[in-house]
Amino acid sequence: MFVIPQKFFSPDSILLVYFGLFHPGRGLNLYFTLIEKLRHEFANIKLLLIGKGELKSEIENEIKKRNLQNEVLIFGPYSPEQYILMPSVKKIIGLCVIEPLGLSYFYSLPNKVFEYIQHQIPFIASDFPEIRSIVRKYNLGILVNPTDFENVFSATLELIINDDLYENLKQNCKIALNELNWESEIEKFHEVIKSL
Repeated sequence: MFVIPQKFFSPDSILLVYFGLFHPGRGLNLYFTLIEKLRHEFANIKLLLIGKGELKSEIENEIKKRNLQNEVLIFGPYSPEQYILMPSVKKIIGLCVIEPLGLSYFYSLPNKVFEYIQHQIPFIASDFPEIRSIVRKYNLGILVNPTDFENVFSATLELIINDDLYENLKQNCKIALNELNWESEIEKFHEVIKSL
């Protein structure tokens, strides 16, 4: 288990979280602009970057450059098999705004989608085919155009202020979790093997 310390947060904090690798095309600079704009309206908002990667030192420099030391926290690395124990706060919103840097990005289905489902975290995600398929099937989050900052901002704001929507999406994550797990998938795998 990987524990995010409670001491950095209050019960009324709103957390924007990113799970995964600190690599190009993962929307990291967009997240900094997002938190810069949101912190003027929400005093207790934080951005958590949980992971590791080649851009870590650049990220740390960008945080200082933008004077976001009080709003942005970096934790990790963590192993994929580790469950991340999140702090007890008002809301946690996942970020999966993948940039369209190529077809492999456009047709990707990032692990963080399933990590957010596992943690029952509603999320903002790029409106790409594979991501869209999961998000729409279970109604787990809000799809956005990753090249349109205002679209990303308004979607995030909607999840912050619309409690009913947030709770509905959170419940849908719980429902999806019952289907999107290894125990369920292994049964399908066995059925395919038997049919051969």
